[in-house]
Amino acid sequence: MIYLDNASTSYPKPLEAIKIATSLLERQPLTLNRRGYFSNVDFVDEIELLRSRLKRFIGADKEDRLICVLNATEAINIALFSLLNPGDHVITSVYEHSAVTRTLLALRATKNITFDVVKCDTKITCQDIEKLITQSTKLVVLSHVSNVTGNVLIEKNIGSLLKKHGIKYLIDASQTIGNIDFNVKEYSPDILCFSGHKSLMGLTGTGFLYLKSTLDFQQFRFGGVGHSSELDFLPIKQDSDYEVGTQNVFGILFLNESLNFIENIGLKTFYMKKEQNLNYLIKKND
Repeated sequence: MIYLDNASTSYPKPLEAIKIATSLLERQPLTLNRRGYFSNVDFVDEIELLRSRLKRFIGADKEDRLICVLNATEAINIALFSLLNPGDHVITSVYEHSAVTRTLLALRATKNITFDVVKCDTKITCQDIEKLITQSTKLVVLSHVSNVTGNVLIEKNIGSLLKKHGIKYLIDASQTIGNIDFNVKEYSPDILCFSGHKSLMGLTGTGFLYLKSTLDFQQFRFGGVGHSSELDFLPIKQDSDYEVGTQNVFGILFLNESLNFIENIGLKTFYMKKEQNLNYLIKKND
């Protein structure tokens, strides 16, 4: 099979990650160690290891939050439903995934929000955004990279502009992380949403919600986290307090091994290989 749909999910996955993860699955229950029984691997440590590695990967500060969720779509839904209130105005673009567009349409129907869509041929600029800002604008939601063309869509200084206006900024980086270099300090988003199963070469069922340290969400799911069981309502003190219930431990373990694979080879090597493949396809198409 010649596979060209990596914008949907990456394939093939790293063979070493497959071997290590499946060997653990054969030898022990892959779940969080919340009952005190013996396990060779502390999967709480695996989650925290992945969290700290991904923070470094995107240039986040230690104080920033990185919450494990099911996928980028869930991260976007959580962010939009947590942030937006009746009457709020949103700016987005024609390039957005249905995870953004359908959620905004649902919020327009249920919360009476409004939104405007930036229309442009190439890159979205500060001028494009500024002319759509109103007194009710609460949030700007933009994809960093198009899942159709592969182009980088946004200027880096949009984040600085929005901070001057007191407007929150969400970047959908599903096609970015693990594909091209990205640093949150350069783009200044308040929120970043991305998946583990695309260019990070992990499995489906892994996604991440980044929140700048100045932004906290109320708890958006309720249930057990392995501590403070005597409390009816859990105060949010750490990233894992958002991650109620049993996490996708196998997916998290696999993603840690995929990151080993990526870091050992180096992102620049991946970039060069992709560029070679692209040039080959263009040449054959001529």
